[in-house]
Amino acid sequence: MNENWQNFLISNNLVNDTDKSQTLLQSPPDHGASIFPRIDLGLLSVTGNDARQLLQGQVTSNIDDVTESHAGIGAFCNAKGRVLSTFFIVQQNQELLLILPVALLAALQKRLQMYILRADVQLENKTSDLCLIGMQADSTVNLDLPDQVLQTQVLSDNNLVFKYPVGDHWLWLGTDQQAMAFWQHMTEQKLVQGQTQQSGLLHEIDAGIPWITTETSELFIPQSINLDQLEGINFNKGCYTGQEIVARTHYLGKSKNKMVRAHSEVSTHALPGAKLFNLDSDSKQSIGNISKNEKHKIDISKIPAGKYLVTIVNGKTYTTPQKLIVL
Repeated sequence: MNENWQNFLISNNLVNDTDKSQTLLQSPPDHGASIFPRIDLGLLSVTGNDARQLLQGQVTSNIDDVTESHAGIGAFCNAKGRVLSTFFIVQQNQELLLILPVALLAALQKRLQMYILRADVQLENKTSDLCLIGMQADSTVNLDLPDQVLQTQVLSDNNLVFKYPVGDHWLWLGTDQQAMAFWQHMTEQKLVQGQTQQSGLLHEIDAGIPWITTETSELFIPQSINLDQLEGINFNKGCYTGQEIVARTHYLGKSKNKMVRAHSEVSTHALPGAKLFNLDSDSKQSIGNISKNEKHKIDISKIPAGKYLVTIVNGKTYTTPQKLIVL
């Protein structure tokens, strides 16, 4: 994370200076609009004459659809079709910027480097150069932002914002100076309410954005986390790593899992990837996994209170030992 941006967030009580990877819990507003820092996400720059060709052979979505006015969403998979990481991708001038969990960025960069060989492709971690801000608004607020799915809008000074594939959610990116100026303008003009990143994660869970963590990497196929419903899989493009499994699941209709929103009434915490079980059944087989939770510090002993993205087998609703409720 950029040091100037980090210090700005600490001075505004938006992150905890004793643990830079954690955010302070703050409930999001029930209505209106809010912005929140996304320090959990990193940026990987992909440039060169062969950049698109390289990515096209590695991701589930069609890189040819990504332009300066249209972002993309997708996943990198292993050979078995299991998701290594999900991502957003934007084009800024001739540069392609992958936005993905910062905890997975180094491993993914190393993996992509293996495929470059003699291709004209350069990879660069831009996490310290650019900052990310999430935004959310309801129908009562007009922020004059892109209103079409994955539409990208270039703002002044070459910072940009794009709309998520679902709901009224956006992601802004720019330099540290731009980020601080943007935050102050939006909050001081009372256009939005400044929130912690943790509140932003609650919004993303409501929107159903399937960010993969280190605990859930290589656990799901793309359809299990609903990427096919978010324009994150293109079944007409050419081959890519894991494509055979992903396509077979689609055309044979054998995807048994899907992702749903859920909440728990228990106050302790659970690990992403934790298995869910049905107490009303004698079966010892797991009925699904937690895909994403609203907290970072977690205890795997119980399902925590709060909101989750979970995968459920065969689309069924279950009561778990900790009263997990599928919404």
